[in-house]
Amino acid sequence: KKVVEASCLRGNTVFLHTDIMEASSFDPFTHVYMFRLGFPPILLLKLSEMWNQSQAPYLICYHSPIEIIDGYGFNAKLITHLETTMYGSKEGHMGYLYRRLSNKRTSSGKRAREVTCDQIFQDSQRLVQAG
Repeated sequence: KKVVEASCLRGNTVFLHTDIMEASSFDPFTHVYMFRLGFPPILLLKLSEMWNQSQAPYLICYHSPIEIIDGYGFNAKLITHLETTMYGSKEGHMGYLYRRLSNKRTSSGKRAREVTCDQIFQDSQRLVQAG
């Protein structure tokens, strides 16, 4: 859970080694990215709950709309999909880009509520903000 200074890349990228099941939302992130492998149904249900509690507008993943929207209840709409291949490999996957259905923003474009940082990400956020 402890964020090590060496784990921070230049800019606003931080890698955490922690249990995502301990988080309750994806706030304050604007984009959520997840792989296809290693996501059992119980985790996808938890991620759906987190997504639906968050204000992140975009989800990028390798799960189809049938899985994400119909199966796990993510409050999202498919924007587009793209066939991807791994560099140096013939292995390919379909990538999907989703947008939140209700972005919790006011008509002026501002967020309806101030975005708070989930407790599990607070140390990382402070590290990024410190530069």
